[in-house]
Amino acid sequence: MADDQNTLLLKIQQYEKFVNEVLRSKLKSCFLARENYLSEIQEYLQLKKTIENLMELDVNPLKTKVDLGCGFFVQAEVPDVSMIFVSVGYGFFLELTHPEACSFIGKKVEQLRECAKVLEDEASHINADIKMMLNTLGQLQGIIPAGRHPSSYGNFCVHQYEKQLSKKVVTVSFNVSDLELKTLRKQSNIGLGGAWAPTDCTSKYRVNIVIPYRDRLDQLRAFLHYFHRYLQAQEIAYQVIVIEQSQGGEFNRGKLLNVGFVESQKRFPSDCYIFHDSYRDDK
Repeated sequence: MADDQNTLLLKIQQYEKFVNEVLRSKLKSCFLARENYLSEIQEYLQLKKTIENLMELDVNPLKTKVDLGCGFFVQAEVPDVSMIFVSVGYGFFLELTHPEACSFIGKKVEQLRECAKVLEDEASHINADIKMMLNTLGQLQGIIPAGRHPSSYGNFCVHQYEKQLSKKVVTVSFNVSDLELKTLRKQSNIGLGGAWAPTDCTSKYRVNIVIPYRDRLDQLRAFLHYFHRYLQAQEIAYQVIVIEQSQGGEFNRGKLLNVGFVESQKRFPSDCYIFHDSYRDDK
């Protein structure tokens, strides 16, 4: 059993590494390249607008300012504005008339937009791959029942909160110091990573509970004992992630919450986050 769990954990780590180091890196590169194309398009459109203004106003000679760098400008005069140098790529410039320059810019902008569209399509495919990998991670962690795809879910859980919770008897007279966390996990059928989801229906909600923790084991035991039962009674798909700070430094609750938020996004993406404290028992 231990060997099976170690193998499963290794697979989960491999999938997480692939998503974070390969897919997300490729997605970031696509977005950066797309932004470069969009920025270049804006520069060409601005140049075209300037040329159209020159054609309309018929200013000759033209007084302007030249940027020397470091915030310094000098006044300059262009005696003849009938021709203009336009960058055509790879460090080459062509001297063109105003109509020729506008025609070239129109074709160049169209080409750049096609390149940006290709990158948008590639980014969509990468996003789909990331979503598929996250679903696979969910299956490995026991979050999503194997053999069912989220898009095909039709058996959604029907929440009857008053009926479920009013009949729920919670016993509080127990010694939390004797409660083992491993035993608690087995009793509550918690999956790897602190995740749980109903098996006989599909939950409409996915929730992450982030808990900053240090040196409050008894309170953590009591909190987990009640909170798992409380959420499972509502048939919510959830993950509890406990972020523990190492000894020796000042307790930084805000930093732990930030770390928990980032890590929970990788392991159990959801639209709802609860930032909780182990010493608060909301039973």
